[in-house]
Amino acid sequence: MKKIATHIALALILCALSVSAASAKSKGQNVTLKEDLVVGGTTVKSGTYRVTFDDQTNELTFSDAKTKQVVAKVAAQASDRRGGNRLQMNTSSKGDAQVLVAIAFEGGRQLFTVGGDSNAARYEDGKKADDNQ
Repeated sequence: MKKIATHIALALILCALSVSAASAKSKGQNVTLKEDLVVGGTTVKSGTYRVTFDDQTNELTFSDAKTKQVVAKVAAQASDRRGGNRLQMNTSSKGDAQVLVAIAFEGGRQLFTVGGDSNAARYEDGKKADDNQ
């Protein structure tokens, strides 16, 4: 009987540890950029990238989809998404460059705001924004 109780306790401990490890997952999606995009001060050339958000470090990472090499990393904040179920990338014009303001993944319920932009809520309609607004 003591042996069975020990096995049950060990199984419960393993389950608890696996749940905490699972909560540290990164959310992500492959994204194809048709034009260059500035992400956290780094210019990301047009192409296909794996974009992930790590909820432990609050970082948004752009990695080359083929080589897995990290191209850009930037601090981001997660907030609830108001609507939409498709990929959403919100940008702002800074001179000739497009700068990433926020991104939401297809089927996701969170909007990831880059660099703590307090204006991200006004960009949630999925349209590009510029400084003149």
